[in-house]
Amino acid sequence: QFPAMTHVGRSNALIRLGRIADADEILAEATDFADKYDAKGYQAQLLAQRAAIALQQKDPARALSLLDDAAARARAAGGNRLVIEIELERAKVLRQEQQVAAAERVLADATAIARDMEERLLLPRVLAEGADLRVSQARYAEASTLLEEAVELLEGLLTTTSSPWTQSRVISGMDDVLAARIRLEATRPVDVARAFAIVEQARARSLYELLVNRPLSTERAPQEVRDLEREIATLQRRLLQTRRRQQRQALLTEIFAAEEQLAPSAATMFDRTRRQGTKTSVTLADVQRVLTSDEVLVQYALADPTSFAL
Repeated sequence: QFPAMTHVGRSNALIRLGRIADADEILAEATDFADKYDAKGYQAQLLAQRAAIALQQKDPARALSLLDDAAARARAAGGNRLVIEIELERAKVLRQEQQVAAAERVLADATAIARDMEERLLLPRVLAEGADLRVSQARYAEASTLLEEAVELLEGLLTTTSSPWTQSRVISGMDDVLAARIRLEATRPVDVARAFAIVEQARARSLYELLVNRPLSTERAPQEVRDLEREIATLQRRLLQTRRRQQRQALLTEIFAAEEQLAPSAATMFDRTRRQGTKTSVTLADVQRVLTSDEVLVQYALADPTSFAL
C-alpha cells in the first residue's frame, strides 16, 4: 500500500523548517510513484498538498491548476469526502482571486455532494464557506440562513457524539461556523443583542462542556472493556515482535475483530460521562441588568485576519 500520508508528513516538516522547495520535490516524486500504480486517491491527496505549497509560494494560478487536477482524480477514485475537502480549498483560492462566480459554483457542487452523502461533519464547513462568500457580496440574509443551518446541524451532532474523537471534530467544525457568524455580524448593520448572543454561544459552548461533562478517566471501565483492552494490547505487542508479513496480517485481523467488539462498550462508557443539563442562554438584557453604572463589559472575538470587540 502506498503511504501517501508519510510523504505529506515529511513535506509538512520541511515546510515548517522553511525548506519549501524540498517539500514540493518530495511530493512531486511521491506523485510520480502514485501515478505509476494509478493510485488516484493518493494522487489527489498529494496534489492538494502541493497546491498548499504553491499558495505559500504566492502562486495561486498554479495552486488552482493543482487543485483542479486533484479534484478530478478524487472523483475518479470515488473519494467524495476528499472531493469536498479539495473543493473547499478551491473555493477559498477562487475567492482570493476575485473569481466569485466560479467559487460559488464550486461550493454549490460540494454542498450537493455533502447533502447526497449526508456528510454531517463536512456539510457545516461547506455551508460556512458559502456564507462567507455571500457576506462578501452583501447577501446577508442568505448568509444568515446558511449559518443557522450549519449551527443546528453541529448542535444536533454534539448531543449524540459517541466518542471523544468525534466530539473534537464536531467542536472544530463549530469553531469555523461561529467564526463565520461573527464575521457576518461585524459586516452587516449592527444588532448588538444578536452579536452578543453569537459571541456568547461561542464562549459558553466550551465552558458548558467542561462544567457538565466528567473526564473519561474518572469513569471506571466495565470488566468486558478492560478484558478487551488487555487483549488488544497483547496483540499489539505481538505485532511489534513479528517479522513475517503473513503473521502480521493475521494479527491485524485479530486486532480489528477485538476493536469491533470493544466499540459498543466504549461508546456506552463515553456517553455516561456526558451529563444532561438544562442549557439557558444569557442575553444582553440579562448582563445589562447586573452591570452597575461604573461597570462596562467588553467581549473580544479573536479571528484571522481581523478580530472584533463588542
